[in-house]
Amino acid sequence: MNSRTVSRCLRHGALRAFTLLELLVVIAILAMTATVAFRATSNLADQARLEKTQQTVEQVRQAIVGKSGGIQSDGTPLVSGFVADVGRLPLPVLATIGTNSYLTLNELTLQSPYVPTYGLYQAVSPNITNDANVDATVFVPCGWRGPYIQLGSGLPSIYDGWGKVIANPNPLLAYTPNLYSFLGGGAQNTNYPTGYAPIQSITNLVAGIVVEGPIYRENPLAGTLDKDRVQLLIGTNDITSQLQVTGNVKTTNNVNNLFSVTLATNVGTIYVRVYGPNPAATTGSIPPIIAYSQSQIYTVGTPNTFSFTFPNLPPGPKVIRVTYVHNNPPIVTNTSPAAIYTLVPGINTVKFDARGS
Repeated sequence: MNSRTVSRCLRHGALRAFTLLELLVVIAILAMTATVAFRATSNLADQARLEKTQQTVEQVRQAIVGKSGGIQSDGTPLVSGFVADVGRLPLPVLATIGTNSYLTLNELTLQSPYVPTYGLYQAVSPNITNDANVDATVFVPCGWRGPYIQLGSGLPSIYDGWGKVIANPNPLLAYTPNLYSFLGGGAQNTNYPTGYAPIQSITNLVAGIVVEGPIYRENPLAGTLDKDRVQLLIGTNDITSQLQVTGNVKTTNNVNNLFSVTLATNVGTIYVRVYGPNPAATTGSIPPIIAYSQSQIYTVGTPNTFSFTFPNLPPGPKVIRVTYVHNNPPIVTNTSPAAIYTLVPGINTVKFDARGS
């Protein structure tokens, strides 16, 4: 192209530069595109962190109350977790992480001084709370057999998807809103579910967690900015079993019967004892076993059935034994074999036949 052609093109506008306004429009479009892309990427990352936090909270639930619907190899229910082994909810553990002190969930990850190591404990002194229930033939499976939740490599506690430790501040400090909260029973708090309040003491049992992510996101329905919130609540129905023990007393001679009771008098007493982990073991030196005991007078000629209800037992393995004692003289004449039953949350029924000659 010669100089004459270039001059002709310039006169006719074939070659022209962008104006300042056009450059500004292009830059604005690029900025808007970058902003939309950044927000989309940020939302995806935030959602991933939220889902990671939800998974962690579900792992905490299973660590405390176990997986629901589990079945053992013999077909009986499988009830696992901290509550089944220890007989109570976990306690907050005061720990120093970095330069700060927190209440943590570390009783799920490290054995505290308040629980014995898991094993078979004989129901004799000093392992049992009440000497009246001593029984050297009973062995109770109980104690800490964690860790109930696995920590990431090198992590001192349980963290959320944002890399923040799930913990409360030091209970000696003033409570700070918007930090993670362990929940226990208590008066209603307007910021938390009915019947729950933030825990600020190492003596309160953990019954739930509220985890709030650090990112505020818009809530168009309410016209507000809400934090990502993950909530774990453990209610009474999750940690309470009702046990009903029923049976018959017969006076026919049958050596194959479960009970071979010789009625020396017309009156005797039937005892039912349920052995399990001691939920009062929240301080050192508390015996690991507790026996829940009930009794009922049996008189020959009255209805030959007995029934005992234990309304508030923690779920998990329990050892049950039925004993018949003559009242005069008070002599044990029959005891059922000590049998292990796994209690599930809700109603459980066990039936014994207490027979005699």
